[in-house]
Parts: sequence; C-alpha cells; structure tokens
Amino acid sequence: MIPVPPNAPDILPAPEPIGLGPRGGEPVPRLVLQALDEIDELMRIVAELRKRLGPLEHRTAGFGALEQRVAALEPKA
Repeated sequence: MIPVPPNAPDILPAPEPIGLGPRGGEPVPRLVLQALDEIDELMRIVAELRKRLGPLEHRTAGFGALEQRVAALEPKA
C-alpha cells in the first residue's frame, strides 16, 4: 500500500507542469495548427447550419398548422 501523507489533497498534482502554450519565438506544433483550423471550420459549419435552421423551423411549423386545418375540414365519422 502506498503511504498517503495526512491532509493530502484529493487530486494529486501532475508530474509535469501544464504550460499555456508556446511563448514568443517557439514554433507551434503542426498538429496544434491543424486542430485549430479544424475547430474554425467546424465553427463556420455550425454557424451555417444555424442560419439554415431558422427557415426550416418556420416551414415545419407551417406544415403543422396546415395539417390541423386539413384535419378540421375532413368529415368526422
């Protein structure tokens, strides 16, 4: 069993410090740049989908209202 000092925190510190990223003059890893580009592209796609969703919701609501009108006109048995 590993000894635990008294009053030890629940979460142990990481073995390596977590940096904020490259500082001035340090190159940014290629994978990081690719990930950032993909995130930007996904954000653009989501924005475009949101623009298209508004009119689609409006049309869907129109279909619901039309179905109610048709149902009201149909003879009841």
